[in-house]
Amino acid sequence: MNSEWYFLNIRDEESAAAFLREKGVFHRERSCLSCRQQMQLGSRRLNGSPQWRCTNKACRARISGRTGTWFEGSRNRLSLRKAIGLILSWSDKMSSMRFCEEHLGTPSPTAVEFPYITASFKHDKILQDIASLYPPV
Repeated sequence: MNSEWYFLNIRDEESAAAFLREKGVFHRERSCLSCRQQMQLGSRRLNGSPQWRCTNKACRARISGRTGTWFEGSRNRLSLRKAIGLILSWSDKMSSMRFCEEHLGTPSPTAVEFPYITASFKHDKILQDIASLYPPV
């Protein structure tokens, strides 16, 4: 995985969520807290934040795709697409303020609250660590 792969494959929040599900950072499946039916991951609007929606037509409860994951809380302000871009950039030692502003549309990575991530980690290792330290609950 490299920058070219990122720009070709992680085009929106939905593709970012699918990638994070594949890596074990996001839930692969969820059950509705209200009626215990299976939920489906999607978004309400184009390029919107992923949400789990209950498949039971009588219920239709929704919760954020970030709920119960490493992305819940303070990391909620950063889009999933940009978060993956920052992780990839850090792992490839391309984390200058200018690069992040021009290519990722974000401020300098030092302004973003990611625990323990340094340029010495590789992106797959980072995602594995996130998935093991902060598994979806």
